[in-house]
Amino acid sequence: MADVPYFELLKKGFRQFLGNLPLLLTLLVSIILLAGFLIVLCIELVLLLVINKGPILAVLSQPELLAGLFSLKNIFLLALFLIIDIVILLAIGAYSAGMKIGMYKEIIDTGRTSARNMFSYGRRFFGIYFGYEIIRMMLFLVPMAVLGGIAVLALAASNVLGVILILLFMLVFIAYAFFLSFGLFFVNPIIVSRKGTAQDIVKASFSYMKQNFWHVFATWGITVLVFIGVAIVLSPLDYIVTPADATALTAALVASSIILGVIRAIVNIIMGFGTDLFRFNSYFYNPRRK
Repeated sequence: MADVPYFELLKKGFRQFLGNLPLLLTLLVSIILLAGFLIVLCIELVLLLVINKGPILAVLSQPELLAGLFSLKNIFLLALFLIIDIVILLAIGAYSAGMKIGMYKEIIDTGRTSARNMFSYGRRFFGIYFGYEIIRMMLFLVPMAVLGGIAVLALAASNVLGVILILLFMLVFIAYAFFLSFGLFFVNPIIVSRKGTAQDIVKASFSYMKQNFWHVFATWGITVLVFIGVAIVLSPLDYIVTPADATALTAALVASSIILGVIRAIVNIIMGFGTDLFRFNSYFYNPRRK
């Protein structure tokens, strides 16, 4: 780990982003895809309103009939729409991530990237990234559901035992979340550099973490510290734009708040791309990578 020039790689990541601004087009594509998702949500809402037109009109005149809206049919529709929405969001995330990580690898290999191959990267890595997202979601949700179920049963048996287990499980899950964050920290560069299924990629990521723990920890720690440092630097801006009388909604306050929001958005975009490239540089620089 001592031989890896982390801060040089960090600076290199930000220079690479500033020299490859076509990366910003991936954000535009993501925004367009999310706009399409909002249209899907509107369609789902319209369908629910049309199907329940009669019950809704009845509730408006007789509020005590509200329970009638929670029929088995509506519960099934809500569950179906929820599954559809989750799949769509995962698909959008997978395609957007595929575009970015493909362009990152191109920057690592050649120093430059362009929008020419952006969509082909999205298609190439879509399947593997979609599978990875499902595995990652299951790695979080399944243990959470198991621990939550045990805690609920314990709480039903004894309030004291239930509270103790809830606190214990919270600590266990926090530790587990850190373990997952370390184990999957370099999964993006692994996806673009190895072949195999999503399960193979996840296994390779955890194996890499075990073999290079301090390298992963150092890269992760520097990334976290950079975000914390930037947040501290930007925090005084809140006091600059907030008047002594916080209830005074003036045109100047609204304009200042908008400007502050734009500044934060720009900084977050730069930070996101810069630290992503730092992660890629750190992974591919490590001489112990196998």
